[in-house]
Amino acid sequence: MKCVERIILTAGFILAFAAGLSLLFCVILVGSAVSKGYTVLQFVGYWPLFTVVLLVMSGLLLLGAPHLARAIGKKKTDEENLG
Repeated sequence: MKCVERIILTAGFILAFAAGLSLLFCVILVGSAVSKGYTVLQFVGYWPLFTVVLLVMSGLLLLGAPHLARAIGKKKTDEENLG
């Protein structure tokens, strides 16, 4: 069960890293859009929404890793008992 939890935590940290890079990219793009006189939606599009989705997914994986690993472990033991 600890192995599954580590895998989930690793996925959460990878998504958090990707969200951090995406946030940095958004800030740079928004800064250049404002300096050139564009509206943010014209220049950046829906990239900030993608960043928010990455942040939420990483947070769910990082905070819910023990519960998710326990649920996966319980399902495996249920399948072993039936089979």
